[in-house]
Amino acid sequence: MAEQTRILIVEDEAIIAMDLQETLAEAGYAVIAAVASGEEALALCAKETPDLVLMDVHLQGQLTGIETAQQLRKSYAIPSVLLTAHYDPATLAASQQAGVFAYLIKPYDQRELCATLATALTRARSEEELQRQLQELRCSSTTLSGPNPELLKICTLCAPPSLEFQGKTVRGDLFPRTQREMLALLLSAPHLRVDREVLEAELWPESPAKQARSSFDATLGRLRRLFNTETGSSAGMDLFSLKNGVVAIENCCVDLHHFKALDEEGVALRRNGDEDAAIGAFVKAVALWQGEFLAGFSSHHNVLTLRQYNTQRVFDLSLWLADAFAKRQNSEEQLAAMRLALRAIPTSEKTIGTLYLLLLALERVEEGKALLKDFARELSRDGLEQQQVLVIMRRIEQRASFERCQRRTA
Repeated sequence: MAEQTRILIVEDEAIIAMDLQETLAEAGYAVIAAVASGEEALALCAKETPDLVLMDVHLQGQLTGIETAQQLRKSYAIPSVLLTAHYDPATLAASQQAGVFAYLIKPYDQRELCATLATALTRARSEEELQRQLQELRCSSTTLSGPNPELLKICTLCAPPSLEFQGKTVRGDLFPRTQREMLALLLSAPHLRVDREVLEAELWPESPAKQARSSFDATLGRLRRLFNTETGSSAGMDLFSLKNGVVAIENCCVDLHHFKALDEEGVALRRNGDEDAAIGAFVKAVALWQGEFLAGFSSHHNVLTLRQYNTQRVFDLSLWLADAFAKRQNSEEQLAAMRLALRAIPTSEKTIGTLYLLLLALERVEEGKALLKDFARELSRDGLEQQQVLVIMRRIEQRASFERCQRRTA
């Protein structure tokens, strides 16, 4: 793997760049070049596509390493690992916002460097595969509009997920654990199709092949029977099909697919300069969000990865909508979008700070105070100690006071 990995070094100190080249060469990586500025890195990546960019935070030229990493990911989908001599929360937060895949503090040894690169490359490849699957989802998406009594509607963007068929609703938590896991793995797959061997290996990893096969047949049969019993139908075998070793959910529509279709529509409209229409598509997309994808349904890696992606996407879309509404001076719509972003990622300090400042500007002080109390409780539930929570709350209030003072003097 290492022999095939091409790395670009972006480092403004020539001695460090040379040392990195030697270290990476010894580890089996191919260094395509070493440049000193973000501008040079962008120009080179326009012609070549490295697998990863290893980059210092402070560079020659106008762009910082973080800004360069953000542009590399946005324009060329190239992952970056940042190097820095100083750890500080602000730099870490900025690098995470820019989508940097890893963060390495100087000094470091060869083993630490190579482990960080390997982790970043694995994460990048997983994300690339997820994007490929999501593209396939888009091509197969079906909208939820229009009544169709023969269509199985699967609602995954809520807790608990549910299945609707011919006017009957089956709550996802009614299915036993193994059946829920099987459903979750199917729902996280493109086109809702998975080879039975994959499910057998995922659900019964320590069982002999013959036993796993028997367990699979029994689980699929129970899932069909439970569905038939709850809906009063005999469609279980047709809807949850097994043909030529491929398991599929047939003749269905999934709200996740609808969400992705609207998201893609909004992105295309925005790219074409039609921002008003893009707002409409994005509003419809985030309106489908009712919690998180397959909440509590499965702990398998691909399900968790897709759940994380969806949560981040709702968060990003909500912040974009909040900014768009702010430009149009639609404060209530801006508030609603900010609240949705906070619902997706309830521990985002930047989001809560912006929302709190907006409420103060609208003279909704009590509402702002209640918001901060809820945020403090959320931080505590997330595992932060009381002193850490107090520091964050003080920082938010100080930042809000500073911003208000600046606005008064402007």
